Amino acid sequence: MTARTGYDEAMRLHVAPALLPLVAAWVASVAGLRHARAADVTKPVADGVTLVTRTTSAPLVARVLKVTLGAPGVHLGATTSAQRRRTTSSYAKLVGAAAATNGDFFSYATYGTTGLAAGAGVKWADTKDDSTSANLAFDDAGRVDYFDASRVVTFDPTWMKGVVSGHPQVVNAGVALATNPAAAACTARNPRSAVGLSQDKKTLLLAVVDGRSSSSVGMTCTEVAALMRSFGAYDAFNLDGGGSSTLYLRGSGVVNRPSDGSERVVANHLAVYAPRLGSVGSVRGVVFADPDPKKPLEKAQVSLAGGTDSDTTDASGRYDLETVPGSFTVTAKKPGFTPKSVRVTVAVGADVTLDLGLKPDPLADFDGDGVVDGKDNCDEVKNPDQANRDGDDLGDACDKDDDGDDVADEDDNCPGVANKDQTDTDEDGIGDACDKAAPPPTVDGGPVDPAGPVAAEGVGAEAGCHVGSGRSGVGGAGVLLAAALAWRRRRARP
Repeated sequence: MTARTGYDEAMRLHVAPALLPLVAAWVASVAGLRHARAADVTKPVADGVTLVTRTTSAPLVARVLKVTLGAPGVHLGATTSAQRRRTTSSYAKLVGAAAATNGDFFSYATYGTTGLAAGAGVKWADTKDDSTSANLAFDDAGRVDYFDASRVVTFDPTWMKGVVSGHPQVVNAGVALATNPAAAACTARNPRSAVGLSQDKKTLLLAVVDGRSSSSVGMTCTEVAALMRSFGAYDAFNLDGGGSSTLYLRGSGVVNRPSDGSERVVANHLAVYAPRLGSVGSVRGVVFADPDPKKPLEKAQVSLAGGTDSDTTDASGRYDLETVPGSFTVTAKKPGFTPKSVRVTVAVGADVTLDLGLKPDPLADFDGDGVVDGKDNCDEVKNPDQANRDGDDLGDACDKDDDGDDVADEDDNCPGVANKDQTDTDEDGIGDACDKAAPPPTVDGGPVDPAGPVAAEGVGAEAGCHVGSGRSGVGGAGVLLAAALAWRRRRARP
């Protein structure tokens, strides 16, 4: 349905004349949405990069590049001032990009952009931000930030490696533009380019829409907003369009149909760097306490120098890193152990297995409590006096609630068995949940005096419940002594 048809429909419904332009835009937007999912063809074009081609009966052809930010070898780039005035394919080939699209609006006189531009960590001297442009800024290590038009951005050389800007915004904080901006370029259907970012900043979206042809009529800014939002953009803005709209892919060339019949020379570009399909490999294995491979180390940090991936070992000591081909140094670290580094070479698409054994570090004091980790019963939390009231070999500062009864083990009269109310009917220091219905301990037919001698042997099933540790199989004498001490300790508590 065209905007003109929407206008006629509004007249039939007797809409107030002042609202007719808004109704027309709304009807056109709804029509675009109705056709939006007529046909999608998805094709991976690089590791971490996917191309979705959407064809509708408008007729319309839109291509959206989905880039997984943070994937191995994936990062963004932008044109330097010296690289301005190139076609998109020329720029992409020059810098070795996997994909590229045109950037901001520009002056034909100087090929300076209308908004802020930067590349290779240097701002274009003849550009600056204003209150009309939105900006996408990024480094070369995975950081990508979006700045809406309400913010005037000052170039920050400490981290910004590239900046690409454009206008108007089409999606802002998850809300798609409801009506077309006043700009004349937005109200008509034209070839379009746009860039967007997901809310978690893990997916970049690059859209190029063909127009001005019998195979694709193009989009208004409102329709571009709906398109970007349908792909998950939380923020998005319009780039230069018309004959400038171009999408280049390594190995395929220009994949859209520029409306001029060929590529246009433009000012700047946004590049995507990514490994070739199937080239990403992995390094995976187990971190263990050397020299025993059967003692896995949990929560060890494993990193890949020169790569973008890192991992923390699970309870089985396992880690899994992904990387582009090449030679890298894999380093494993854990408090209380000497770090270990190993050099590995990963071939294209190969999976390398690397187990790493860490030796205890006799001088390490990770928590800084004055107790070396090798002798510390709680090496991640300060516990200088090594308090261990429940005798479970784990410092009170590290004790957990193993039985899930909301009572920390060091305060639990029956750790290992849920006993939330800490019931201890016979006041023997052992929770009823551990007593197993055994009679109170006796000596020579009488009750045990906690302050007096302790029986030499355990009595009944209660002898198998060790106070404060949840361990079983402890002798009766140990149980009764522990019970007596616990009874005294509880009597002494205020």
